[in-house]
Amino acid sequence: MNKLKQCFTLLIGLVAFSSYAAPKANKFLPPKVSFEVATRQLINNVDIYKGIHIFNLQCVMDWCELTQTSLECEPVESSEKGFTPQIITSSTRAGFLEISAMSEGMLEVTVFQGTHHQLPAKIRFEYIPELKKYETSTRVTGFKADGFINLKLFPNSIKTVDYIPITGSPHAESLGCGVMVHGIEKVL
Repeated sequence: MNKLKQCFTLLIGLVAFSSYAAPKANKFLPPKVSFEVATRQLINNVDIYKGIHIFNLQCVMDWCELTQTSLECEPVESSEKGFTPQIITSSTRAGFLEISAMSEGMLEVTVFQGTHHQLPAKIRFEYIPELKKYETSTRVTGFKADGFINLKLFPNSIKTVDYIPITGSPHAESLGCGVMVHGIEKVL
């Protein structure tokens, strides 16, 4: 009886593991995209013109990665202003990003800012799909992001910021400050 119980337990384990490991037939495969959108930050519906926030979405095969790069002018230790680039990366493989197709040419990205799918923020990318499925779509025609937490206030307060896209062809934007660099105390 003991051998039968062991075999039964092993069989249940194999069935459970194989169904967990097997790919789901209806899993959404995102299109091959490489989007980069420069934005400004809205706080309480006011464009604060404090910096540039770049959203970069890359999707290849069955995974996607979103990188948010923030370049904000802020006071540094001296009387000058500077910016320190801040980069946040979320991916579908790590479970902090979900992608869904709203329609042909529109993706909705859900970014989970907390563990266990907590604090979701949404981004919608409207884009021009490539005619050939193996080509990478790069042309963004619309962008909307909301629900992102203001990390400067977190965890004392959970307030959100929104982002509006900068329009026009690629061009230079002045940030009005230098780059904050962290040097070393002495050279060896």
